[in-house]
Amino acid sequence: MEYTQASAASLAQAQERIRGTFIELIGLRIIEVTSARAVAEMPFIPQLQQLTGVFHAGALLTLADTTATFACMYWSSGTIDGSAEQFPLTIQLS
Repeated sequence: MEYTQASAASLAQAQERIRGTFIELIGLRIIEVTSARAVAEMPFIPQLQQLTGVFHAGALLTLADTTATFACMYWSSGTIDGSAEQFPLTIQLS
């Protein structure tokens, strides 16, 4: 299988699309999306820690869920557009 990569313009568009959402609020950034994987980063800030001083599991699950969603969008449609018409399903972690 030939792997393809989302363009820098697509990544910038994806970052713009999450503006004003919880994803932006926690500082998550999409770094790379290919047909094989997605990479994102999230800063460790005091607001994202639990009582013992480590990352809160909810923050980590948000990182995993968002990154997996971008990977699935690109794998299934070749785009990280994220519209309901392009990607009419959700990923559920349990």
